[in-house]
Amino acid sequence: MKWLGKLSWGWALLLISMSGVYAPVAHGSAIEYQLAIPDVTVHLGSQTFTGDTVTFSLVGDDSNVIAGSIPSIFPGAPDLTFNAIYQGNASVTISDASGVLATANFFPNQIVVSIDHQNDGIGFGWVPGGVGASGFDVSQLDPLYPAGITCTELLFSACNIDGPFYDLTLAYAESVAGNPGFPGFAADGSADFLGATFSCDQFGGSIFGGTCASPSDIPTDEGAFSIDMIWEPTQVGNQNIPLTIGEFTASPVTAVPEPGTAPLVLGALLFLLWARRPNFNRQRRLH
Repeated sequence: MKWLGKLSWGWALLLISMSGVYAPVAHGSAIEYQLAIPDVTVHLGSQTFTGDTVTFSLVGDDSNVIAGSIPSIFPGAPDLTFNAIYQGNASVTISDASGVLATANFFPNQIVVSIDHQNDGIGFGWVPGGVGASGFDVSQLDPLYPAGITCTELLFSACNIDGPFYDLTLAYAESVAGNPGFPGFAADGSADFLGATFSCDQFGGSIFGGTCASPSDIPTDEGAFSIDMIWEPTQVGNQNIPLTIGEFTASPVTAVPEPGTAPLVLGALLFLLWARRPNFNRQRRLH
């Protein structure tokens, strides 16, 4: 029956549309932020990893990037302006030369990627308990824990963070790609920065002076995660400790089906093929 073919086609399209495969990202772009730090000591659940690389990741939509400012701690100094994003899926991967040793997912809305425009710093910070229903409150942010990088030629001559202007979006990176003054950006909207690493729980003060608390446990689906303190970069030389260089990247993400989507799409297509199969019995009756 002709109506069966039309009806089954419509049901197949409905099932596929419900899967979200063809749903575009509204008013933004899918993006993945990562911060990779070599030769660190971290703890995950009951395990301790020493001398390995830790990579923090947050996958989200850059339409959720927010902008704000906070008063400087120095009298007469301009306010500190920032961009930040916390909505997305945040995780941590621990690896060495042989491959991945462990991975874990942070609980929702706890990890915040932020950039400090005044101090050329980018961090994977933490809001204990997560950002609540009332929205992001920068006063609750622990900006340099688990870790962040800062860019100043006094610390590391190869720094290339575009701190004053980069707003964590792909659109900004695309707009300045190819400009010799902005070497960290590419035409696809990606960013790639190197900087001196600092891991400091309950950071207080400025990058040039402050205090840190003992590393806190951040909850994940694999148990508590913590990272041993990485010395404040300006004090490294005085303590005869090598400077730790971290790499921050932001890259466009190609949308992929969520878990469970692929079987739904396959089922819809199989149903479509079955409904539109040739009816040989009917054809024989016509002759």
